[in-house]
Amino acid sequence: MEVQLDTITAATSELTLKATPEQLNLKLDLATLGSDVVYNLTTRRIEDEVFLDGTLTFTMNLTCARCVDEFATPFRLPLRLVIQLVVDESLVREEDADSEEFVVFPEAKKAFSLDQQVRDLIAVELPMKPLCRIDCRGLCPQCGANLNESPCGCKSSGPDPRWDGLRKLSNN
Repeated sequence: MEVQLDTITAATSELTLKATPEQLNLKLDLATLGSDVVYNLTTRRIEDEVFLDGTLTFTMNLTCARCVDEFATPFRLPLRLVIQLVVDESLVREEDADSEEFVVFPEAKKAFSLDQQVRDLIAVELPMKPLCRIDCRGLCPQCGANLNESPCGCKSSGPDPRWDGLRKLSNN
């Protein structure tokens, strides 16, 4: 999603943008965007700096790390970005465009794409071990049944004999 920099003035203004999952092209393991990403931003410009401050609202479809069920989770993330406009394009480095909070950008270009910042922000905020619920019981290690739905009836085979050596040490 692009922000038209030439329309941002010294007066604070509100800007609402929307990006579809296809536009963002977010590629993550075990997670997909479940809705459009809505940007609610406050914008203002002070001399050669453009300030964007607001929130991203969207839903992610995640896969539970215990029971492997897919579930939807709403997200509301803060977005704060300062775009430093420069006349000399040699001052712009490619790695600056990937910064999360401060970007040096050529003044001659009229539109700035927020896509990379949004992709990075979403990737960082996703849980490392998503759970469909806090008390998820996961899958039976013997038959693979989802223990959240019903008990499977498998008999516990007792403790793993490979841990007997450690068990002896802890009993001493």
